[in-house]
Amino acid sequence: MKILNLLSTLALACSVAGCGLEDEILADRINLDMHIEQSNSDHDFVSTVEDITTEFKTASWRHNADGTVDLSRKIHFDVTLKNGEHLEFEFSFIKNNEDAKLLSLVGGEWADYGQYWEYESTDVEFENFYSGFDYAIISINNNWIRYEPGTEGFEVTKVKEVTVGRYVKSYITLEFSGTAYGLYDPEGEYSEVYSLIDGTFKGIIE
Repeated sequence: MKILNLLSTLALACSVAGCGLEDEILADRINLDMHIEQSNSDHDFVSTVEDITTEFKTASWRHNADGTVDLSRKIHFDVTLKNGEHLEFEFSFIKNNEDAKLLSLVGGEWADYGQYWEYESTDVEFENFYSGFDYAIISINNNWIRYEPGTEGFEVTKVKEVTVGRYVKSYITLEFSGTAYGLYDPEGEYSEVYSLIDGTFKGIIE
């Protein structure tokens, strides 16, 4: 009975206070799952993700002459596969010519460029950036996949607003698949090729 009372108290506290504990847990939780196949190499394999380490996150903004703003965000991982292989893995989102009135830019309206930015709301960020990006890139070692808006195999399906300290951030769910070729070997003739199947990422990129 005491446990039930405690759970009821915690549930009530979460409903009243917005359950900041849940936000903090989400902020620290990054999940990356996929089946990955390496082919056209001396060591072909098929494997899944064992562990990931976030190496860095970056963001940038730059004013254009017409008053619009170019935006980017990137997250880079060291991925350990269940077969023991290690990969460098990265997601990038790029949005050009965004309306500056929708944004808060760290550095001020008179600066030409900077690192930190945010939208006026999570809903606008979901629609304009994570669904309305100009292009997105997955890179694996030296191989790339470039996605245009609406491309099959790359979709942010959900954005959840979470509070981290005094900042509001977006916890995204991304589903992806595709084949990554070398930058100078777009047909996969001379270097290894990576095929991604049933990929899911959940976490904060910013």
